[in-house]
Amino acid sequence: MSDPHPGAGTQVVRGVGALAAETLAEAAALVAALARQAGQAGPAVRAESIGARASALSVSNELAFARASRRLDAADHAPADDAALARARASAADVPLQVCQVASDLVVLAAELASGPMAERRLDLWGVVQLAAGACSCAALLVCANAALDADDARCVQARRAESAAGAAARRFLDQATTGKAAE
Repeated sequence: MSDPHPGAGTQVVRGVGALAAETLAEAAALVAALARQAGQAGPAVRAESIGARASALSVSNELAFARASRRLDAADHAPADDAALARARASAADVPLQVCQVASDLVVLAAELASGPMAERRLDLWGVVQLAAGACSCAALLVCANAALDADDARCVQARRAESAAGAAARRFLDQATTGKAAE
C-alpha cells in the first residue's frame, strides 16, 4: 500500500508493490529463458512457476491496494470503524509478504544456477539476484511500514528476514563481480 492514499473520485495509481512483483515476473522469465537455452529444464520450470506467482501477486497487490485505498478514503469522510480499518491495513501486508517470499525463491534459484550449471551466465543471474533483492526490500518496506503492524508482528519479522537474506546474497554477488571474480 502506498502513501498518501488517493482522494475521493481519483483513480488509484498502481503502487510500488505491483511494480516489485512485475519486476520479479520479468526477472524470472529471463532465468527461465536462460535455463532453457542451457538445457536446464528443471530450473526453467521452477523459474516459470516463480514468474507465474509473481504475475499473480502483481494483480493481487493492485486489488488489495485499491481496496485499502477506498477504505482509507471512506474513513476520511465518515465515522470510521477503527477495528475494520485496522483489519484492512493488516490484511494489506499479506500480499507484499508473499512478494518477499517469491523474491527469496528467485534469489535462491538464480544463485544456485550462477554457482553451478549456468556459471557462464553468472552476470545475468547475479543481476537477477540484485533485482529480486530490490523487489524483496521494497515489499518488506510495505509490510513493515503498515500502520497496523507492530515491529514484532510475525509478518514484519518474516519480511525483514527475507530482505536480509536476499540483500546478503545480492551484496555477496556484487562483491564477487567487482573484485574480478566474474570474468566472462
